[in-house]
Amino acid sequence: MSQEARYFYINTNSGFLGYDPFYLWYEHSLAISDGEYELYGAPLGNLRPGDILLAYTTKVGVVGIGAVQEKWDGKSHSKNKLTQWYPKVNEYRIGVNWFVDCRENPISGIDAIGYTVPKFFQEIVSGREKARKLIKRLIGTERKVNLSGNSQSKKEGRATVVLVSRYERDPQLRKACIKHFGYKCQICGFDFKDVYGEVGKNFIEVHHLLPLSKKSVRKTNPIKDLLPVCSNCHSMIHRKTPEYSVKEIKQAIAKHRR
Repeated sequence: MSQEARYFYINTNSGFLGYDPFYLWYEHSLAISDGEYELYGAPLGNLRPGDILLAYTTKVGVVGIGAVQEKWDGKSHSKNKLTQWYPKVNEYRIGVNWFVDCRENPISGIDAIGYTVPKFFQEIVSGREKARKLIKRLIGTERKVNLSGNSQSKKEGRATVVLVSRYERDPQLRKACIKHFGYKCQICGFDFKDVYGEVGKNFIEVHHLLPLSKKSVRKTNPIKDLLPVCSNCHSMIHRKTPEYSVKEIKQAIAKHRR
């Protein structure tokens, strides 16, 4: 008989590290912690396959929701670390299927479970039912993703719900934005048609300049609030939380090209 899934808050430790490492967690299908064993390693030993993690970034909110895929190996990774910024600090990892990506539209702790947790790691008890209902609402049904912890691969075939701004999806706003700017990336100048020919004709992604978490209730201006960008630049913008600005990505490109 399978055990019922438990729910946990796990902080991305962005304050300790000086950056938000969740993009690494998501890319590698892991939850990663750094620091003293008793505080940041041992707690992972409480997890079992199928448990649900709500990845929380301080002052931002819940940036991802995932299911634990394995028992913690109890190891400290001092070599081949993924978090290279603090090479002398112990790193601990556990496999997680991040089936909800809400970096673009973070969920406050209050909305997720009714309260926020200042600790690195804590089981959600009183807010468990609220968290369960939130996940069910986000993914429609838990059968859409693997919550069992029995996946053969941590990456391939992963079904992920990405929470994006509804304004970016509005076809009329998108159409108006592209009509003004065209199909060329407004950050790096990439044009899909120039590279892919007819296959890439009339293709471009549209980025919302003001994250929904910071957006007041007002009408969206398709020229001031939206921007056509290529897939690569769009991915780089959302590689951390809070996201990079368009100016920062342009500066990164210019610096690299020198």
